[in-house]
Amino acid sequence: MIDKAEIERVKRASGLAALIRSRGVKLQRRGKQLVGLCPFHDDHEPSLIVDPTKQLWNCLGACREGGDVYRFVMKADSVDFREAHRRLGGSEAEAEPSRVDDLEWLERAVEHYHHTLLHTPSAQDYLRSRGIRAPEIVSTFRLGYVDGSLVEKLSDEGEAALARIGVLTETGRELMAGCVVFPLVRGATGQVVSLYGRHCERGNISTCPAHIAGCSIHKAQETRMKSY
Repeated sequence: MIDKAEIERVKRASGLAALIRSRGVKLQRRGKQLVGLCPFHDDHEPSLIVDPTKQLWNCLGACREGGDVYRFVMKADSVDFREAHRRLGGSEAEAEPSRVDDLEWLERAVEHYHHTLLHTPSAQDYLRSRGIRAPEIVSTFRLGYVDGSLVEKLSDEGEAALARIGVLTETGRELMAGCVVFPLVRGATGQVVSLYGRHCERGNISTCPAHIAGCSIHKAQETRMKSY
């Protein structure tokens, strides 16, 4: 993941209008904007609009494309974002994974699993068989169920974060698929730092270590989970 500050620096330094002109597109001023023939379709009347202030471009013609300088290079050169970044003179340095970002992705996973449990009768039946029948327990402790659907909803950034902290395996599979899960939280903050799971059919126990720098699980929570 390329650092966001580096991306913004490249956008400011590139000069969208100059780059588009360097690709052979003639731009003429029309009020505060620039117009020209769109290079991405057979354009006979100027439909390409460039806003030099916002550093954005947009085609009002057949292709309906638009975006920033990165999107123009990606479209014109048929390359991905990283290659467009390189061609625009950006640094290849990547941002260090953020502990805060990892915690946020873990929180999103917990919310998804909790929502899934509320819509999975078989998982609810399993909890009742374990003596957990009160809805307030499920909601207070945000119990969840892993049906494998989380990975389908993740961005590349989310997949990387959850693989890094152990929610996903190296192959992108959800570690606790088929498990009812119980979030482990840290102290009075209530911050989720790990997951504990029990497979609904096999009954075996799984744990997600959630390798997040600076996070630890209090003994009180460990004891509470053992009783579950």
